[in-house]
Amino acid sequence: MGSFRLRIILWTVTVSGLVLVAFGVIANVSIYQAKMGGVNHRLKAAALRNFPHPEHEGVWRRSERSLMDIGGRGTGELMGIFAYGHEAKLFYASEIFADEIDLAVYPTVEGILIESSIPEEGRPPPPRRGSEFGPEPDGVDREPRDRFRGRRGPRAELLGELQFVESRIGEFNWRFAILKFPGYNVAIGVDLGNLEEDMYTVRKSFLIALPISLVLLAVGAWFFASRAIKPVLSLSLIHI
Repeated sequence: MGSFRLRIILWTVTVSGLVLVAFGVIANVSIYQAKMGGVNHRLKAAALRNFPHPEHEGVWRRSERSLMDIGGRGTGELMGIFAYGHEAKLFYASEIFADEIDLAVYPTVEGILIESSIPEEGRPPPPRRGSEFGPEPDGVDREPRDRFRGRRGPRAELLGELQFVESRIGEFNWRFAILKFPGYNVAIGVDLGNLEEDMYTVRKSFLIALPISLVLLAVGAWFFASRAIKPVLSLSLIHI
């Protein structure tokens, strides 16, 4: 009877362990996909913004600051952006990347860069025209119009669908949304540090809970197996 009870316990623990492991793997994959879906959603939201010509560094800095309003603020995640062109030419990169970008791992650039219509630094702005209703009145001193406003040239058309790339830059793993424009690509990235920490916590919790669950299953199987064979033992003792 002892060997029979032991076989019941072994079968119970084995089958239950396999079910728990399968459940843990499926749950781990589901949680990872759900979190990665949230990352992709924030990257897509950031990608909906209008980006300037790649050579306008000042405008890029303002675009970079606005990214935190969409993705990074409130989540503790770092966000960054860089733009690159043909022959691994880096137009702009966030300071967090610190010149550690390997452009060989990112999608290639297609098309020809559209020339910007914004005047270069140091060039005087074009002469102001009179108002719609005639020349400006004498003695009216108005602030000159910013020559960078409203004169960004033709808007570049997005080439193809949004692409996602994962790469390691410095101490962080990043996930980038790549927008392809004629002559340059824009990469908007979110660091995956928080996601990796969350997944590590999930896996660690599962590895701790699995052996405890198997021990409890073994104890429960021993208890119920003992109760199940108790009448049989009683009958065998009576016949003896």
